[in-house]
Amino acid sequence: MLSTCKYYLRRSRAAGLYTPFVYIYEKAVDDAKVPKAKASLILSVLGVCNTLGRLMAGLLADRPWADPVLIHNVAAIMAGLLTCLVSMFYSFDLLCLYAALFGVFLGKLPSINQSVNNLSSFLSCLSSEDYC
Repeated sequence: MLSTCKYYLRRSRAAGLYTPFVYIYEKAVDDAKVPKAKASLILSVLGVCNTLGRLMAGLLADRPWADPVLIHNVAAIMAGLLTCLVSMFYSFDLLCLYAALFGVFLGKLPSINQSVNNLSSFLSCLSSEDYC
C-alpha cells in the first residue's frame, strides 16, 4: 500500500506543471483574442525557453558553489507562482512573457531532478522514518 502511495504521489506532483502546454493556446485565442497563427507562437516561445532553461540549469548546477536542491525548489516555486498569475494576462505580449519565464523555470526541473532525487534517496536511507 505504501509503495502505491509513493507511486501516485510522485506521478501526480508534476502533472500541474505541464498544464500550460495544453491550455496556453486556448487562453490566447479565447481570452486574449489573439489570432490562431499568432497564438501558436506562444507555445513555440515556451518550448524554446524550456530548452534554454535546461541548458542553463545544467551549467549552473555544475558549479561547485551551486546547490541543486535550492535551484530545483526555487524553479518549481517560480513556475507555480507564474501559473497562478496567468489568469491576469490578457495580451499577446504578456502571454509571451509568461511563456518565456515559465519555460525557463520549468526547464530547470527535469535537468536537476535526477541529482535531487539521488540526494533525497540517500538522505531517506539515513532517516529512521519513511515518508511518502
